[in-house]
This record gives sequence, structure tokens and C-alpha cells, in this order.
Amino acid sequence: MDPKLADAYSLLGYTQAFSGEPDKGIETLKKAVELAPRDEHYQFNLANVYMMNHKADDAIVLFRSLAGSGNPEVAMHASQALSQAQNFKAQSRTFALRIENRNSQNAQAPEDSGDRIVSGPRVEAPIPSPVHFVKGKLVNVDCSASPQAVLTVTAGAKSLKLHVHDSGHVIVIGADELSCDWKNKSMSVNYRDRPDGEGDVVSLEVQ
Repeated sequence: MDPKLADAYSLLGYTQAFSGEPDKGIETLKKAVELAPRDEHYQFNLANVYMMNHKADDAIVLFRSLAGSGNPEVAMHASQALSQAQNFKAQSRTFALRIENRNSQNAQAPEDSGDRIVSGPRVEAPIPSPVHFVKGKLVNVDCSASPQAVLTVTAGAKSLKLHVHDSGHVIVIGADELSCDWKNKSMSVNYRDRPDGEGDVVSLEVQ
């Protein structure tokens, strides 16, 4: 409906990546970054999908740039992700050299090669946390660190603190935008886990 809505491209790209279409996800996320080049969260999502697709060099370029962000939270997560990406790249290079050396030795002494299987550590790219879904009651919205916001959502006996990085750009279904005055509203939220046990909002729907 709106070909210039970067949020829609970002969510679609992330969904494609997790649905087994990382190449499509990368191209879609690139479109989101193109439409909103100053939104660092779109860049972070793109870098994560690069890692899912084992494109460490491309991810490192973005993580290195984001590590210098003026947003302390973005800079912290980007620095951590940069370290992981660099370690993954180093491990991949070491493993490739190990295979190359084994193959060279086998070529020089074929009589000793037998049926040996070259073994080595399986190197996996770090991937972003999956998207979770929760349906419950929005207790309140804390906008004291605007434009960031923290939603307190209860689902049965469970209480969640869910973070919105930019209340003006979060995807909201059923309302024009997120309101800091919302209380006791039925709501569905898609979110990703944070290391501190809380969550980052991907999208939300007001019932």
C-alpha cells in the first residue's frame, strides 16, 4: 500500500530471512535501509541477516560503523556483534586453511590417505534471536527516555518489559501510532529477546 514505508520492508526482510530465504531477506532489508538510511536498527537487522547468510565481511562493515553510533545501546550491541563476526571470520579462515593443508598432504602421500575423513570444528555464524509472539494486556507505556519507550505487558502470570527504540517508527496495527498514555489495553506483540531477559518490539497490534 505504501512503497516508501521502510518499516514494512524491514519486517518483511527479517521474516524472509527466518523463513529460509536469506537472499531475499537481504535484498528487502537493503530497501529498508535505502528508504531510511539514518535508522540504525534497519542497518543492524541487515548486518544480522548477512551473518545468517555467512557474509561476514559485509556484516563487519555495518557492525563497525554502528559501533561508533551516538546511541549507547546501539553502539554496545554492535560492538558485541562485531566481535562475534570477527571471531567467526577468523575461525572460518583457520578451518579453511586446515582443510587446505590436509588436502595438500593427502595429494603428496596418496598411499596413506585411505578412507580418512577430514574433521574439524563446525563453524556456525551467530544468528539473531528469533521473533516471539505474545498476546496479553498492556499495563502501561514508559516514555521517560523518549523517543525510546518501554511497554509493560502481562500475559497470565507472566510480565514482560518490551523496548521500543523509536516510538515514532515502530509498526503499530490498529492505531495510527504508539501512545504514551495507553493503559490496560489488549495487545499482541512480536518481539525479540534481549540479553537482559527483556525484549525488543518488532511490531504490535492493538486489539
